[in-house]
Amino acid sequence: MTRRHALPAAPFLAILATRLAPGCTDLESMPTGPTLPETGDWTELYTPVAYTEQLTSVWAMDADDAWFGGSGGVLLHYDGRGITRHDLDTWQPIRDLDGCATDEVWGVGYHLAVRWDGRDWTEVPLPDRTRTNTVLCEAPDRVFVAGERHYYGEPPDYPVICRWTGHGWKEWELTSGPGEVLEIWRPHAGGPLFAIVEDTTRHVYRIDDGDWQLMDWRYPPLDADGDLLLLRNDTHDEPGSLYRLEPDHELTPICERLERSRILRSRAPMLVFDHALQYTIRCLRRDVLGDTPEDILDAAVPRRPGPTSNTIFVAGWYGMAMVGTWRPDWTMPVSYTHLRA
Repeated sequence: MTRRHALPAAPFLAILATRLAPGCTDLESMPTGPTLPETGDWTELYTPVAYTEQLTSVWAMDADDAWFGGSGGVLLHYDGRGITRHDLDTWQPIRDLDGCATDEVWGVGYHLAVRWDGRDWTEVPLPDRTRTNTVLCEAPDRVFVAGERHYYGEPPDYPVICRWTGHGWKEWELTSGPGEVLEIWRPHAGGPLFAIVEDTTRHVYRIDDGDWQLMDWRYPPLDADGDLLLLRNDTHDEPGSLYRLEPDHELTPICERLERSRILRSRAPMLVFDHALQYTIRCLRRDVLGDTPEDILDAAVPRRPGPTSNTIFVAGWYGMAMVGTWRPDWTMPVSYTHLRA
């Protein structure tokens, strides 16, 4: 899903300060709003160890408490003033991050699961032959990691979800066919988990305490965030169609033909288009970040947003780490600060 790009000679920032139009009845298109000129310089706070370093994941509790994870087990903490680097003793990248509290943050990467307790990062041994892609932290005794049960050259590999109970792992394996879990999320509080599983194509499963139920939807899923779901539209080359997953598990269409887009697990309706980040609501999309120096790989808003504006963190190729603000009503401009050298 990620493509490499050469570093542009001079990055610029596009911001928006217009109010969203109420409603959108045309599901055949998604208009893009106007942007304003650059408003400030980048602030350099982080220098990657190597040019090939990439930051693949980001999670935040507050505007001054965010974690970035990346290649070679690198973990970066942002405290509102600058970045502190933590290097794990592993070659494995931190592919995904999620947390329940300031002292309950989890990261996963291939055959690795690590936990931050407020003082140190420690490895939590996974069940045997488990390879992880994603993590969901809801409470200290309700942490889910998902991926595949890897049999080291003895196919097939089966999708698996492991729940950390605070004392050990509870495993849910889907043995009806090969594949791996790419994403796991709970769209509605108190409802079941959902997972995107990939084998020869992609499917969505609903999981109730280890019971996997295949959702009979027409198009395969591309990405998910909260109650938003991006499904592939096979009438076009790459675009997807955006839907809302309702509490009764039915799909409500929102927008069609989102060219080359994917949803970020940002806890906000955000779409990414390589070097651009866009906020979407009512079938309209508006630039939040118009032209980043590198491809965006992940973005997150804090679990505890600000009272008048929301912070957003962006991670990407070549150590790109950024922090900025966005407003859901778009009555004020947004701004960004670059956290890399």
